[in-house]
Amino acid sequence: MTLEITGKSLSTEEFSAWLQNAMNNSVPRISFVIGGAWGLAPALSEKSNLKLSLSAMTFPHELARLMLTEQILSRPIALERLALPQKVGAKTGAFLPLGRT
Repeated sequence: MTLEITGKSLSTEEFSAWLQNAMNNSVPRISFVIGGAWGLAPALSEKSNLKLSLSAMTFPHELARLMLTEQILSRPIALERLALPQKVGAKTGAFLPLGRT
């Protein structure tokens, strides 16, 4: 996966579902390549299975890594949110706070 300014924007839930799908399909390794301010070499970008954009803005690598890490670590919470409308009721859009019954 490459992170590029021209990549696809995904919500936290969409990214979590993509990551879970990759794990369910026994993808042995997922590599995240963060593009620079001028992008990635075309040959590297072409090999990417998913071109992802964190934002239309350009961020320092340290901040992009932090944002990507937060998205990866929030995957269980995001997947729970995807299931909640079926449990609580899609019409209200309500969700249960995690850790409470």
